[in-house]
Amino acid sequence: MSTEVKRRQDQVVVYQKKVNELYQLLARVQDLVILKRVNNLGTQEVRFKMQQLHITEGDVVLVDDADQYSEQGVAMLSGVVSTIVTKKCAKKHSLPFVVIPVTNIVIQENKSFGFVAKQEFEREKNAATILQKIIEEYQQERKP
Repeated sequence: MSTEVKRRQDQVVVYQKKVNELYQLLARVQDLVILKRVNNLGTQEVRFKMQQLHITEGDVVLVDDADQYSEQGVAMLSGVVSTIVTKKCAKKHSLPFVVIPVTNIVIQENKSFGFVAKQEFEREKNAATILQKIIEEYQQERKP
C-alpha cells in the first residue's frame, strides 16, 4: 500500500511540473509563436491533425519528418500554412512552404505543440525566405 501511495505522489509531482511549465508558457504567450505538431506530411496524418489541432490559415506547423509526405497531404496544408519548422527534411524535394530547420531555433515542445520565441522565429523565417527567393531566381535564370 505504501509503495502505491509513493507512486501516486511521484505522479502528482510530475503532473505539477507539467502544469507549471504550461503556466510559464501561457504567461509568455505574447512573445511566442505556437507551432502545431504534425508527425509527417502524409494524407491521413495531415487530415487528422488539421481537425484535432484546428490548423487554420496563418498557423505554423512543426513537422517531425517532412521526408514522409504525400502530394495530397502537402496540398491540404499548402492552402492554409505558409511556413513549417522541420525536424527531419533530408530529401531534396520542393515543398510549397518556407521551411525552417529545427536545428536553427530553440523549441520548447510537448506532444501536440511547439513553442519558439517570436524574434528567433522571425529571424529564421526571413533568412529562409531570402534563401528561397535566391534559389528560385537562380532556377529561373537557368531555364532555357
